[in-house]
Amino acid sequence: YLSSEDVPALNAALYLLRKMPEKMSENPSIKGRLERLLQHDDFEISEAAGQALAAYPKSTLNELKKLSLNKGLVRTRLAAYKAIAKHPQTTREELDAMLHHAFFGARTAAADAMTLNATVTELNLLKDHPVKEVRYAALNAIAVHPKITRKQLSELLKHPETESVDAAAMAVGERNDERSLKQLLKHGRKRANESADPQLPEKSFENELLALRRPAYASDPSLTAERLALIEKAFLETKKRYANAAIGAIVKGSTAKGYAEKGSDLDAGLVTESPEAANFFKQEIRKSGVKACNCTGIIYPGYAGESNLFSHGLFLATVTPCLNYSSKYLQTSTPAGYGKG
Repeated sequence: YLSSEDVPALNAALYLLRKMPEKMSENPSIKGRLERLLQHDDFEISEAAGQALAAYPKSTLNELKKLSLNKGLVRTRLAAYKAIAKHPQTTREELDAMLHHAFFGARTAAADAMTLNATVTELNLLKDHPVKEVRYAALNAIAVHPKITRKQLSELLKHPETESVDAAAMAVGERNDERSLKQLLKHGRKRANESADPQLPEKSFENELLALRRPAYASDPSLTAERLALIEKAFLETKKRYANAAIGAIVKGSTAKGYAEKGSDLDAGLVTESPEAANFFKQEIRKSGVKACNCTGIIYPGYAGESNLFSHGLFLATVTPCLNYSSKYLQTSTPAGYGKG
């Protein structure tokens, strides 16, 4: 496969080599082939070959250093620096020099190597290191260390470094015990309430929610269900009057994310090419007394935010017409137009 001209086959072979580096040592010709593939016309193949070379068990320190100089191949450089940091001939002085390297991959590789197999006492010293990559690596290592207690994790949740909170949140999620999870939710809500950005308080809470690995509703789920039913009713009424002009509906904002409260705006739009149908849909929403956001019902070609159709929200639509509409939009859109909104 390494001699193949078939790019998918090459990629698969290189991926397997990275996962089973010991296989490379069994065939001396593999290293030469990888070095040739480093110059391949396909960028992805060059990157994959570089990563495989970095994992080659018999690579010398000088070979890895040479590999790390491939400035056009970021993933190759990352793999090379990781291999350099773990190489038995790499000195502490060289690791310290990597910590001040301009390339972030060198700094993170050195930081990870410094925290590998460190004791809790050593990690506690490193978490106050002047180089941020070392602090982050130490905080992550502390959070998952088997000797760290629930109380020590609680202290990490209060740490001023955001990365500390994220690491502790994920560690609590891994433990998955009820007491720790309740503490995590309580802390997350506190962070959300104290968020410096009042428009996006949920962003300071997202890692705690992810760590829970279970549904965690910010508001009553029945309210979200009521709003979705309202949008569906408005869509069906619009479809009765405007038939195929009503392609589907898109739901965004707090309703789509599950943290809408009574009084929250309802962000929803009709997928249509008819401004008349869009306006009818908007009026149907407003009949219920729910405050409709300004964007409601104006998702059609020419609307500045139409690119959001492909990147945000929940869809309520018949699949085939919606796919046809998406295809039509993408065929006529320019990169500049797609960036609007």
